[in-house]
Amino acid sequence: MLCICGSGLDEDVCCKSIIEKKRVAVFPEQLMRSRYYSYAHNNVDYLYETYADHAKSATLKSEIADWCQQSRWIKLNIHRADAVAIDNVNCTVENENTALKYPIVNFTAYYIYNDTYCQMTEQSRFIVENGQWRYYDGDVIEQKACVKLTRNTSCPCGSGKKYKRCCIG
Repeated sequence: MLCICGSGLDEDVCCKSIIEKKRVAVFPEQLMRSRYYSYAHNNVDYLYETYADHAKSATLKSEIADWCQQSRWIKLNIHRADAVAIDNVNCTVENENTALKYPIVNFTAYYIYNDTYCQMTEQSRFIVENGQWRYYDGDVIEQKACVKLTRNTSCPCGSGKKYKRCCIG
């Protein structure tokens, strides 16, 4: 089955293998894609684990769970991803040559929330902690409701079915 992250790869060799710890995310983009996959599959533990330590709070897991349960994830488009491999990056000190303190991934995620097709564009920053990429923080560039879905609307997932027979509920 193709991975929901949009990489064009089979999920077993893409995000699923990172989440199941069969391999590590070498690039920030791989971590970003695996996090998107986890939102789509309600994998709260993985999402929490991949936050940078500074961002973890007592309520973070319940906030993640609420967002996962309330949203149906449709599509991910990566616009820009700094190709900095974990093997050659020092994310704690500004790198003179690349000017990257926190490598970024700029993306748009499409999802359904309260029967509304929405999109969110974010610039996410990443850091290496204990030899692993972690989500440091992000700036939402744009978040908008695109269209209110009714039962007979064509489903935005691209299945060709009506919303009531596809992604509703």
